[in-house]
Amino acid sequence: MSRYIHFLLLILFAAFSSSVFAQESGEENPSVVVFPQNNSVLEGFSKGDSILFKTSFDSICGGFHERLIEDDTKNIIYDAFNSIKTDSGSWLLKFYNDVTLAKGHTYTLEIVGHEVADSKSPVIGKVQVNYVGSGTSQQDDDDDYEYSNIKYLSFSPSENVGFTDVDIDFTIVEFTGDAIIDRERSKVFDEDGNSYDFVNFTPVEGHLYEQMMHIPRAVLLRSTSYVILRVYAKDLGGRTIKGNKGKGENSYYELKYNCEFGYPVISVYPSDRRYTSLKKFVFSNEEGIVLYNEENIIQLSNSSNGEVVRSFRAGDLTLDSDEASYSYTLEQPLNEIGTYQLVIPEGTFSIGKKMLDNKKTTILYEITNREKTFGIQEMDPADGSEVMTLSEISITFDRPVYPNYFNEEGITITNEKGDTIATAYAYKDKNDEDNKKCHVKLYTPITEPGEYTVHYPYGSFFLGDYEEDISSEMSFYYTVLGLPDYAYDVTIMTMPDQDETLKSILLTFNHFYWVGLVDNDHHIGYEVTLTDTLNNEVATAFLKLGTTNTALEVDSIQPKLSKGTYLLHIPDSILLMNDVLYEKELVIEINFDPAVTTAQYANASQNKDRVRVYNAQGMLARDEKDPEKALRGLRRGLYIINGRKILIK
Repeated sequence: MSRYIHFLLLILFAAFSSSVFAQESGEENPSVVVFPQNNSVLEGFSKGDSILFKTSFDSICGGFHERLIEDDTKNIIYDAFNSIKTDSGSWLLKFYNDVTLAKGHTYTLEIVGHEVADSKSPVIGKVQVNYVGSGTSQQDDDDDYEYSNIKYLSFSPSENVGFTDVDIDFTIVEFTGDAIIDRERSKVFDEDGNSYDFVNFTPVEGHLYEQMMHIPRAVLLRSTSYVILRVYAKDLGGRTIKGNKGKGENSYYELKYNCEFGYPVISVYPSDRRYTSLKKFVFSNEEGIVLYNEENIIQLSNSSNGEVVRSFRAGDLTLDSDEASYSYTLEQPLNEIGTYQLVIPEGTFSIGKKMLDNKKTTILYEITNREKTFGIQEMDPADGSEVMTLSEISITFDRPVYPNYFNEEGITITNEKGDTIATAYAYKDKNDEDNKKCHVKLYTPITEPGEYTVHYPYGSFFLGDYEEDISSEMSFYYTVLGLPDYAYDVTIMTMPDQDETLKSILLTFNHFYWVGLVDNDHHIGYEVTLTDTLNNEVATAFLKLGTTNTALEVDSIQPKLSKGTYLLHIPDSILLMNDVLYEKELVIEINFDPAVTTAQYANASQNKDRVRVYNAQGMLARDEKDPEKALRGLRRGLYIINGRKILIK
């Protein structure tokens, strides 16, 4: 069909309508307006030619799958899923190679509409159009066309085996003699019918009659079921090498490879590593994840004997607040030394943009004894402990230690999903005479509540007097509680003046060893506001450092305030608590009565009947209901209890 005639027919597209009925469809009488029209006599289509159509159901379709089928042999001579919608609202199918319609043969154009542009999505409707061929008969008749004597001998990997390794992104085709592959017509098709060129063709060194066809790796990595290869080839004399599809000059070899590299993968945290304990698991996928089968059982078993040590229903997983991941926390951490595997059954989740069922997933873990493996005697905060913030870690080894960056990976901190959210560096403790202690300081302290893991790569430390040992890979868990929305147990002292109005307020923060103000060297104080209980501003004041390391003072209150209840608003990002910036607004209730000069305690109800013990870094070390148990079992060191420093020897 010439380009000129094709163009004229396009202009006449709107002048006719042909209703063709499907064998199976959601509509009773689905129809199609098509160009070239139904029962047209055609020689065929050249590369770049188009079929234009509009169906009675295409307004609810996301894409169309088109196949051109020879009626006598039922051979599919053209297969595509690449139609595009035009500005006029019609659909345009463009041919990616030449197709000859043999004289005297009839053909059916099958047009199948899908819900979305994916051949696996639900079918909305189906119509058929008939064409009559007028092309050269000798090109389509085995008896008349003279094929090459050269044959396709083999393909590697074979069609039955398929792709089993993502590193194999090529196919080797072997002929019985010299052959030339048609690089323009030979194509790779994905599962949705989209066609792609081979990356290149390479002769196989040392092997006659073999050529390597490189498949676009991107096609393999997004394929979840199969890819199709079509190879057109001729001999040196220009005669077509007969394939398993098509006839005459249009004969080609088609093979289908199973390929599931594009199957969406569950991201599991913690990932495959060495740990001292396992506590919480998080399942996610950046393209989406939905719990599919609540009855599936996820198991954690011992790799050596297969014994199941922990198991839980998928229905017991918790959908996290971001609705992008599911998590499960073991009632008791698993810390027995050994090798374990976490197995997630197939079909537990629907994941990825296409919401496909997950394949069976296995994650391997090794739990080790850190004292024997890593040479650690003491670590503060301890592995698995709860801390308000995570900014610095002290580690004491059983021999001299020298921080080293033998592994350029560096010390990293990951969140529950395994994303790296902070990095750290190690340095020696200059005050340690034994040279066994060092500190690990985060470049950016972690204040956001959550579960975090600190990863030390192999070679983070040299150990021994002569640096004879290199530290192993290490990972430790911490739960960050975060700084509170309201300061815990703030002692409030209100000071009246001679007129019995509020002169100043002294704030003592009981659960921090140091409280300061940002850039205080250049400010005499920060302006703060006081409001009534209805949040109406009633006064302004200045916040400045107090007389102790844990106290702040509010003075210069204007206008003067009489007896009553007020809310003191301290702006965000001006307070430093244990060297960590408090990034939220702090609101403290002030009850002022000129006749009462004793201290008040803000938010005391949050800690009622509990004793919280913090270490010298401000990390929560103990949270007990019974005050008598608060100090039992604590290691030597300085602790803060109710604002008082206590040294345990």
